[in-house]
Amino acid sequence: MLSWLHNNKVIFPSVEVIERTLAEATTLADRAVFSALTAQLEPGHKAALDRLLVSEGEQPSRLAWLLQPPGKINGKNVLQHIDRLNAIESLALPDGIALSVHQNRLLKLAREGRKMSSRDLARFTDVRRYASLVCIISEARSTLTDEVIDLHERILSSLFSRAKRTQAERLQQTGKLIQSKLKQYVTVGQALLNARESGEDPWAAIEDVLPWQEFINSVEETRFLSRKDNFDPLHLITEKYSTLRKYAPRMLSVLQFRAAPAAMQLSDALDTVRDMYRKQLRKVPPSAPIGFIPESWRKVVITPTGIDRKYYEFCVLNELKGALRSGDTWVKGSRRYRNFDDYLIPSDDFEKSLRDNQLPLAVPADCHEYIKSRLTLLASRLEEVNAMALAGDLPDVDISDKGVKITPLDNSVPSAASPFGDLVYGMLPHPKRGPLGKRNLWSLPFLQHRF
Repeated sequence: MLSWLHNNKVIFPSVEVIERTLAEATTLADRAVFSALTAQLEPGHKAALDRLLVSEGEQPSRLAWLLQPPGKINGKNVLQHIDRLNAIESLALPDGIALSVHQNRLLKLAREGRKMSSRDLARFTDVRRYASLVCIISEARSTLTDEVIDLHERILSSLFSRAKRTQAERLQQTGKLIQSKLKQYVTVGQALLNARESGEDPWAAIEDVLPWQEFINSVEETRFLSRKDNFDPLHLITEKYSTLRKYAPRMLSVLQFRAAPAAMQLSDALDTVRDMYRKQLRKVPPSAPIGFIPESWRKVVITPTGIDRKYYEFCVLNELKGALRSGDTWVKGSRRYRNFDDYLIPSDDFEKSLRDNQLPLAVPADCHEYIKSRLTLLASRLEEVNAMALAGDLPDVDISDKGVKITPLDNSVPSAASPFGDLVYGMLPHPKRGPLGKRNLWSLPFLQHRF
């Protein structure tokens, strides 16, 4: 304000007048924000917002329940967060109401409201109370959406970690048995080689080393030890399928995923899994998309009898995690995984500003006009430099038939400062010669390769 008064050559009023003016301007701005946020609210919306502040007995209010943190990483807390999201959706607030004001202003009001108790919010005027609740609910929806996805990713990570630990423990438990079987078959193999060289009966040679029934039992034990699930933790992931099945159906029903063209097959797979949950199908439809499945998953997802349902669900939800992080998939209402277009100017506003030539840019909006202006400026600067070079007026540069000669830079450090520099360096501790000497000896063979 003082800068505006100074630039417009207005005499500064007293401090009290400036403070009152700023306070009044702030109040008017707040009222304008509150009015913009509540303009679309119907009486039913306001009544539903008021019910959020009511607490029964010693129970917290509905608003306090909505703002509770997620808690431990388990399916139960995911379901509780989904219940909170459903409660927010039941308010049926108008679409786009959070876009009525600037995002920074919305965040500021939401943070202020979250710090207050329900009783404090109830004491506000109606317009301020409803505006604050709209901001709090809008931000709570985004926070809950992100926390549901975060809980899901953490649960998946814990399941994979548990599968790796289980595989490592099983391998450790069977390590001695595997080693004994290897030694046993080395002995059997050597007996067969000796029998072939001497022309003896190979079956008798085996029985001389190991009785035939023990040999049969050993083959069965070795077949068990060589199973894929003993060496690949991916084969153990479905042991905790019930953990995923506990919350995945409701999570997919409440979250709205959108995909870029690169992730359309994954999006179709999500729709397939969602339909399987809704229709309670036991098998994966033959038409389910499989193009998104990585090579490491194909060996467990696609079997000779068809598509394995458990592995298919695990694969879809695991690939969803990567698609969200890469930006190929986004979630409606999310803050962390929002659509990139939401960060841009709305297309209708952009087209209107472009037609009216009102884009807030420091350069022309027309690319051809911009390039033409830059080329014109470049040509004029080159002509200027060329004229100065012909006249020998370029500062510190001499261009002749012998080439370009640039005057070296002058030392900007005064000569009187050199003694002080030596004094400062003399105050520094001296390094030990031992390590430096060893390093110099080590680096001598490489000195000849310096550029």
